[in-house]
Amino acid sequence: MQSNDVNLNKLTKRPFQYWFEDGIGEFVMGILYFLIGINFYIQATIRSPQIKAIISLVSVFIIGGGVIITRKIIGRIKEHIIYPRTGYVSYPKHPSKAKIVISIVSLVALAVFALFLRKSTSAFDWTPIVISIICGLLMLYQAIQTSILRLYIESILAIFLGIVIAFLDMGEIFSSGIFFISFGLVLIVGGGCAFVYYLKNAPPIAKEEF
Repeated sequence: MQSNDVNLNKLTKRPFQYWFEDGIGEFVMGILYFLIGINFYIQATIRSPQIKAIISLVSVFIIGGGVIITRKIIGRIKEHIIYPRTGYVSYPKHPSKAKIVISIVSLVALAVFALFLRKSTSAFDWTPIVISIICGLLMLYQAIQTSILRLYIESILAIFLGIVIAFLDMGEIFSSGIFFISFGLVLIVGGGCAFVYYLKNAPPIAKEEF
């Protein structure tokens, strides 16, 4: 009975593993995080109020539109590179209890830290901690859904980076930029290595096999 449960668990996770194992999602999201980080970095270093206002406006489009654009880019890359190699596998899109719980915990954590920031007089910068916890929880959710070790490591690195950057006390905007740049590079390297490994081990399927 236990063996059947283990096999069922593996079968349930397989579609999610299929989606994340090639590393494309991490690589593309890493680029988005990196661009967001550069945007915050520029805001923190430029002194001109006019340019800051323009950069702030651009950041809204990068963050808001970036998520939509990256999803389309990931879909296009998979369509032209991944599906010809390993075929197309659909997976359930209904939100699971774990996803709902993690989303609620993330929002609660953000709210608690935001209230703490308003009342705190400490020089310690909590902003990267808040961001890193949210990013870490999202990566942890993906890791639990797929059992991919790489995603567990990335979730730990997200929180580790947030803690280290917080102790450097560089200011909210600057530290946010450094975190997104650093974690973006982590995702780019992790996703890029996974993608290269995938290409080496998954040659294109011959047309007659379809």
